[in-house]
Amino acid sequence: MQDMFEAVGKHQAGNLSDAELEIMEVVWRSAAPLTVREVLERAYPHDPPAYTTVQTVMNNLVTRKKA
Repeated sequence: MQDMFEAVGKHQAGNLSDAELEIMEVVWRSAAPLTVREVLERAYPHDPPAYTTVQTVMNNLVTRKKA
């Protein structure tokens, strides 16, 4: 099943900004849904952007039906 997510990720990656891709790579690797906080901690363990920045990017992905 992981291979399926990797294939989907590589296919859609061309349509994503760098920030969106960083977030989606975390989402694609997860076997379960993630909260904004979980994505923030996994994608940016050392120098995280603001919580609301990640939340906005994730909301935009949902609105655009990318996530």
